[in-house]
Amino acid sequence: MTSQADALEDLQAALKTSNLPIESIADSEVPGLFSLKLADGTTLLTDATGTYFI
Repeated sequence: MTSQADALEDLQAALKTSNLPIESIADSEVPGLFSLKLADGTTLLTDATGTYFI
């Protein structure tokens, strides 16, 4: 089983090539998902693979 810290590291590596203006990445209130805050204030939810949920 992948830990949340390992998942965050994998996600950060996957997002390096996304060209999204990411301000921050944090755990979300939904277990297993992360919250991406973009430069324009938009927040996306994503899993460790970089699949986005709006």
